Amino acid sequence: KDRKFFVNECVICLEPINNDSMCRMLSCFHIFHQHCVMNWLVTNASCPMCNKDLSKIQDVKINMKEE
Repeated sequence: KDRKFFVNECVICLEPINNDSMCRMLSCFHIFHQHCVMNWLVTNASCPMCNKDLSKIQDVKINMKEE
């Protein structure tokens, strides 16, 4: 089943997440711009929103484009 994600902005950079944004969803289901969260994870091992430990968990790439 297709899932639609409704996210207004990236909480790291505070810029809008548009339909053409390249994003990543973490295992806690929070979504960020791909480049923002990758930079965040270089120095942090937790989700910027909920602080979940991500040191042993992989994230998932998602494309915000509707098909």
